Amino acid sequence: MPSRTGEMFEAVQGAVSETTTGDTTIIAAPGASISNFITKILVTVSVYTATSVIAIEDGAGGDRLGQWMATGHYMIDFGERGYKQTANTVLNLTVETANSTVHVTAIGYKSDKAG
Repeated sequence: MPSRTGEMFEAVQGAVSETTTGDTTIIAAPGASISNFITKILVTVSVYTATSVIAIEDGAGGDRLGQWMATGHYMIDFGERGYKQTANTVLNLTVETANSTVHVTAIGYKSDKAG
């Protein structure tokens, strides 16, 4: 985690499993004028149907940080500084087709400073 003088930060993490379609919050929105900085995401797609799309988003319906269309284990490493999410926005898992099983773990920190 960064440690610049005067920077407020607090570790954040989340883990979810999903087997139905829709959106699921992985890490909650951190509050007004605060952003989550996502450093690592681990995704396991254990059941997949031919037309499924599984994605991690910066907010429901927001920019996609990763998208998968096959079973497997996937890791995204954004480095020590992390991917700066839009302020006060959830880290979202979306599953667009039923009959898929996905597990996601994400870690990072929240900060009120610019990335």
